[in-house]
Amino acid sequence: HGGSSRKDAIKSWRLYFRSMYGHEEVDSELFLDYNRSPISSVVLRKEKGRGIHFLNPLAYDIASRIGCIVPHSKPVMLYINGKKYSDDKYHFIEHLNRNYIHNLLGHDNFIFVRTEKRVLSEKLKKSRPVEYLDFISWCRDKNKKMTISRLSERVDVDNFINWWVAVLFLANFDAYQGLAVFNNDPAVKKWFWIMYDMDECIQGPLNYNGKIWEQTRVFDELMNGSHYNILNDPRAILFKRLLKEDSEFLKLFKQRLHDVLYQKLSNEFFEERIHFYKKTASSFGFSDMRGLDKAEVFLLNRSQYLLYLVDYYFGQAQK
Repeated sequence: HGGSSRKDAIKSWRLYFRSMYGHEEVDSELFLDYNRSPISSVVLRKEKGRGIHFLNPLAYDIASRIGCIVPHSKPVMLYINGKKYSDDKYHFIEHLNRNYIHNLLGHDNFIFVRTEKRVLSEKLKKSRPVEYLDFISWCRDKNKKMTISRLSERVDVDNFINWWVAVLFLANFDAYQGLAVFNNDPAVKKWFWIMYDMDECIQGPLNYNGKIWEQTRVFDELMNGSHYNILNDPRAILFKRLLKEDSEFLKLFKQRLHDVLYQKLSNEFFEERIHFYKKTASSFGFSDMRGLDKAEVFLLNRSQYLLYLVDYYFGQAQK
């Protein structure tokens, strides 16, 4: 499972359930500690948290708390035929496929796109649904101003704002992944996003030496505008246009951010999650908790600094 990581010696895996071995589907709670609907596949993903145990599941917990749509996950250690596969940590995670979206929406009338780097390369254009390419064209159409009202014609506004709150709070500079989904239910007909692959959150870029909670790379790349994802991903295109073209958007965004920081993301929540992952890591035989200690420092200090960053970067965008 994965992209370039398939070349690694220690790999991530995708498990499929086949009737020839028993059942085509199994109860999700068997692998993921929750019960939504039976699943036909599940991903066993290698952790890449650079010392922060179970960084992906931790980031999913926080994004879910904010209100984002995230796959369920569960930390595990991998043994094959009774022998430990590697000292790397793993987690089970829902496979983001048509079955996952059907379970989420309760119907099959949808279109989905796996968002990734170089989203409009010529090779990828050929594999993109025409509806997605049309959506990108609409995002770029400057014949009309981009306002909250216009955004709501094609986008789930709450999902869009929550996605950005999570990305900025977690300092996720590799954020443009996951799924873009068009709910084609006649009563809805809007795009929304599902978060995935959040292992570049919190810890900062390689060789980052500043205070961990003062990271600005996600802001710098967004406002600089030269990164290929910023130029081509609907989330970035729309966010930047809204900042410049609708004075009410920043007010709405700041209010939502304030509500999230002071009503949902409490220090008690962070401390409980860090304690849980320390306990889990310890039960798997890991004793070095410095990465999770670093994550806790980030989480307990990020909120106040994030409010400053939003004023500094986005206030300038409106001038």
